[in-house]
Amino acid sequence: MEFSFSTFLNTHEPVIISQWVKKLHTDCGEQYAARPSEELFGTITRAVAANYQVLVHKNYHSINIFIDKITDMRLKSGFSLSDVQRAFELYRI
Repeated sequence: MEFSFSTFLNTHEPVIISQWVKKLHTDCGEQYAARPSEELFGTITRAVAANYQVLVHKNYHSINIFIDKITDMRLKSGFSLSDVQRAFELYRI
């Protein structure tokens, strides 16, 4: 049976999202730790969907829009740029 990256991501999406939210609360600074889980689940769900488009379809449109919006939102809320970058880095790990 051939490995399907798309199937893998769809199957494990809930775990990816919940683990990413958990890591944001523990590993990305005080600002992320203070954010409500519901908010983070919303933003991370959008991030995972945008990353899926890149990884499965090589379509960067959604991730570029997401990065612009989330960076603007977080910086206007007083987050440090390094914390925002660290939050994105969690997806690679």
